[in-house]
Amino acid sequence: MNYINEQSAFAFDISETIRYAVMCGFKVTFSQAERPDELQWIYFYGKKVVEKNGTIVLEDYKQRSKTKTNVHKKRKAIDLNFIKDDIYINSLPKEEVKKILQPIADYFKSLSPKNVWGGEFKSIWDPDHFQRK
Repeated sequence: MNYINEQSAFAFDISETIRYAVMCGFKVTFSQAERPDELQWIYFYGKKVVEKNGTIVLEDYKQRSKTKTNVHKKRKAIDLNFIKDDIYINSLPKEEVKKILQPIADYFKSLSPKNVWGGEFKSIWDPDHFQRK
């Protein structure tokens, strides 16, 4: 399957997953649909951007990516926010998030063997992240 077809298939699977989540009572918003390389590097090197006295600086922060590559830039990954009963699900404790979002992730993965969920990553916990390999 060529690159455009892969992007299109991923977009379709995400739209179906959002539709499923809404049917399950969630509100869904986008977090990151495309990420520039510079932001990916900030995540990889464990930094965050802050403003101090009118100047933008990088501070040490937790590493949020184990790779410099960026699936978001290839338009084959998206971060989604899930809200139910006015509660931002991803802000809950890890085990609760996993329990709540697992059925949505399972639905997404059932659409294609290429679909993966960041809530099942071994290296970094990323329950917002949905991607196509």
